[in-house]
Amino acid sequence: MLWPISLVLALLLETQPAAPPPQVARVTVELSVHGTPAGPADGRILAQPIGDEASPVAGPNEASFVAPGRVDLTVSREGLWEIRAVSPGWWSEPSTAYVKGPAALVSLVLWPDCAIKGRVEVPKGESVPSDIGVSFAAATEPTAAPGGRIQLVQGGEPIGSVRCPIDEGAFECRIPAGTLDLKLKARAFVSHYLWHRTFPPHGDVDLGTLVLVPGASLVGWVTTADGPPAPGTVEVTLSPRRALPQSVSQEIEKQGQSLRTRPDQRGFFSFDGIDPATYLLQANAPGFSPAQVDLLTVIERTELELRDPLLLQRPLTLVVEVSPARDLRGNPWTLRVVRPEVFPEATALETPVGDDGRVEHGGMAPGAYRALLVDSAGDRFLAEDFELTASSPPLLLEPETIPLSGTVFLGDDPLAAELTFFRSPALRVRTPSDEDGAYSVALPAEGLWSLQVTAEERDVRRTLHDLEVRLSPSLGEATLDVHLPNNTLEGTVVDESGLPVAGA
Repeated sequence: MLWPISLVLALLLETQPAAPPPQVARVTVELSVHGTPAGPADGRILAQPIGDEASPVAGPNEASFVAPGRVDLTVSREGLWEIRAVSPGWWSEPSTAYVKGPAALVSLVLWPDCAIKGRVEVPKGESVPSDIGVSFAAATEPTAAPGGRIQLVQGGEPIGSVRCPIDEGAFECRIPAGTLDLKLKARAFVSHYLWHRTFPPHGDVDLGTLVLVPGASLVGWVTTADGPPAPGTVEVTLSPRRALPQSVSQEIEKQGQSLRTRPDQRGFFSFDGIDPATYLLQANAPGFSPAQVDLLTVIERTELELRDPLLLQRPLTLVVEVSPARDLRGNPWTLRVVRPEVFPEATALETPVGDDGRVEHGGMAPGAYRALLVDSAGDRFLAEDFELTASSPPLLLEPETIPLSGTVFLGDDPLAAELTFFRSPALRVRTPSDEDGAYSVALPAEGLWSLQVTAEERDVRRTLHDLEVRLSPSLGEATLDVHLPNNTLEGTVVDESGLPVAGA
């Protein structure tokens, strides 16, 4: 029996499950107006889904508003949305809302806007960029800080960014009105900074011509523990550590050269058009200890902005007490203090310990250090990390002595060799073994040690790890015999054609 096609389609449609109703959610938007405007602001609230742009979004997703006031916005589904207000003559920072279940509440503030415009020039051979980014924030202002100090507070509302398209060398866009600090940045070019500029409500400001300099840059701020530095008193030095692969030849030519600049009255500084490399940055000012950041990597045609300001602080006095005051040979210890965060370790202090076991040294910058206690043979007998602050108590260093003896064997034969015991972070003790392989040494701690055995005459250079050193209560010392296998592996190195290869 043949069924009519129309009847078959009708049956199929009747048996299909009903499509679920479209999922909708509601956002309540509260709108306020900054300042005392002459009249209300009106416009549209627009919602854009976040993280799911590939999916088609149907539905209203927008609503009209009059500010100040409140408006309910219906969106086509639950999830994460960006909510923004669009109104001629007004600017508002978009807000992000996760819409689910009951209505989400979003607050938007409308600021009177101002048109900015200008032109850009680029060096010959450079292409004019398609747009320029404008970042803005309320102007940096002096603010009272605890202890009667004055500090500069950077940024604040309104804060945000826009992108200005460039057409035939000219750009124009709108930003919130007010007294602002501006950063103008075109991709692959050095930024321009404008400080404390006034942009009138519903007005327009011509920024003139911006000469765009290609290259990388590094920017940051300097401040002191007493507030902003006096103009002209701070020098900031940028020293190359090592080149990145794309500028090795230039860096070899510049090896050892440093760049210097002075911050402006706000403490802001910049190094423009620098080579891509890894740098050490240091700030110096009379009466303050240096502040520095190491291993800053600047990438070609990008800008590196320091996250935290360089803080110049008043120098402190480091007090160290060592007990016993002399090493096992009866000679004075040497105290070496290094900055472990600087690569390679930078020595901040190296001085013999006095007969009373005490060291006092002024002019030290606050911060993290490592104290190394070195004996008269040059062995590092103690390593201790510490933080130096204005309230730091004296640093007490009490090196232990664990007597250790044993015999070194190469196969079945005693071995005369140089022994170096070492462990992290910086402990190192050396001693020889005699013709009978016997050695005796004092280590600064029990536990696991590594040992390097070197005997040039026997062509021996071996490193052993995880050797356990434990003090025997009955003997009053630790013992450790070292057995090195006396095996030999011989052969011939050849190339793909079977010919011997010398020096492989």
